[in-house]
Amino acid sequence: MVGLVVWFFSGVGFLGSWIWRLGKAFFISGAVLTLQFTVIGALVLVRFSYLATVVTIILWIYNTSVELFNLINSTYSNTFLDLPISILQSIGFIDALVLMFSSFTYIFTSLLILFVSKFVLNSVQSIADEYFKIAVLINLGVK
Repeated sequence: MVGLVVWFFSGVGFLGSWIWRLGKAFFISGAVLTLQFTVIGALVLVRFSYLATVVTIILWIYNTSVELFNLINSTYSNTFLDLPISILQSIGFIDALVLMFSSFTYIFTSLLILFVSKFVLNSVQSIADEYFKIAVLINLGVK
């Protein structure tokens, strides 16, 4: 009789295995899944902030260079840069620089779009991997 009661409440018995499965399901759904969803949220936040920072820096560099070319292209009448700028304009260097910059704007924009699309693809792939891990953990917790 004592052996039967010990078997019933042990890990081999029905009640013990049911309690074990219930505890495992609560642990997986309570602790591990919460951690996985936190990792997904942090991953999305870090990827978005990194992308926003890179795009902001690239646009700042682009706008600064546009302002620099506009500053060089405009003429100054009483500054010390008047003579070098007029020499560079007379040989056509500044016009060639502005033309080259406007030509490379399309290449620059295409590379920026390529970088952003690759970054988004890697982010979505990482998030999908995390969701797959969650699905596996849920499947393990249900059994």
